[in-house]
Amino acid sequence: MYINGEALSAIRQSMGMELQTLAEYLTMEVSELQGYENGDLWYEEDMFRINILVEIMEDYSFMIDGEYLELFEELGIE
Repeated sequence: MYINGEALSAIRQSMGMELQTLAEYLTMEVSELQGYENGDLWYEEDMFRINILVEIMEDYSFMIDGEYLELFEELGIE
């Protein structure tokens, strides 16, 4: 599943959650999560991380189904 890190960042911030906290929940380095939030392409296969995000985030608009990613890119939608 592709994840829109910029959208995830906005949701995280609206919840008042620190970057470090989310990185700990996802068992990833802060710098890796920060890169995704700054626009690096994020393809996540780890169901543990996807489940954690679904459990703790208030909004799921950060998830992008892989089959639509190519269409989004063709249309210039981020």
